[in-house]
Amino acid sequence: MDKVSTRQLIDDALQVANQLAQKNPSDSTVPIVIEQLLYLKQVYERDGNLNAIPKGKMTLGVIAAKEYDTTQPDLANLLYKIDWILDHSE
Repeated sequence: MDKVSTRQLIDDALQVANQLAQKNPSDSTVPIVIEQLLYLKQVYERDGNLNAIPKGKMTLGVIAAKEYDTTQPDLANLLYKIDWILDHSE
C-alpha cells in the first residue's frame, strides 16, 4: 500500500474509534485502540512508513477479532487492514 492509503486507513480508523468512544464510553477497549492508532500516526508522520514498529508490538488485529468483528465490523475491517500493513512492513 502506498503512503496515502496507509495514512488514510489510520485516519479513518481513528475517526470510527473516536465515534465509538463517544457513543459507548463504557467500552474499555476503544481507548487502547485509539492510543495505538495515534502512535502509528505519529510514527508514520515522522518516518513516512511503519517499518520502525517492531513485529507483534501492536495488538490491533487481535482486538479486531476479539472485540469488534461482529459488533463493529467497519472498525474491525480497518484494524485488520492496518494489522496487515504492520505484518508486511520491512
